[in-house]
Amino acid sequence: MSIVNKIKSDSRVSDVWNEGEDGWWILLKRGFICGNSEAHAVHESTLKSLQSSFKTVKPCNCKDCISLETK
Repeated sequence: MSIVNKIKSDSRVSDVWNEGEDGWWILLKRGFICGNSEAHAVHESTLKSLQSSFKTVKPCNCKDCISLETK
C-alpha cells in the first residue's frame, strides 16, 4: 500500500491531496490537530515529510473542536 493510501485510510483523515509546487496536504477530521503546526491540517513539500509530520497528529480540544462536538 502506498504512503498516500495508508494516510487516506486513517480514521483521523478527511482528505489527502497534492497541489504540485505547493506540496502535499492532509485535511484532518474534527477533533484532531497536527502537533508540528498546531493546525487542523498537515502541509509539507514532500511525501516523506508529510508522512513524518502526520505521526504528530493528536486529539484536539480547542474551542472550535469542542464546540463542533456539542452541535
